Amino acid sequence: MLGVDESKEQTRRILAMQRKSHTLTGMMENKDEAEIIFRHRTFQRMLQPYIVVNPFADKLFYDDGCPSSTHYGDLLWQNIQKKVGH
Repeated sequence: MLGVDESKEQTRRILAMQRKSHTLTGMMENKDEAEIIFRHRTFQRMLQPYIVVNPFADKLFYDDGCPSSTHYGDLLWQNIQKKVGH
């Protein structure tokens, strides 16, 4: 699973990005980003779903000492299915 970076440096980077998003430069970048996202979503709607089999599925394992392993394992499989369009 992914860890969370809660360091002061990461907080500074986030705050700097938030400040920049309210400047003219940040707003122009956001406009460009929105156009790219719109274009990608348009293309995604044109894609056809395919069945994808993970040949390594039986080799994936989780720490059985962690009670939340079953939850995270299920989330992983759900995420994989979303990515392939099921």
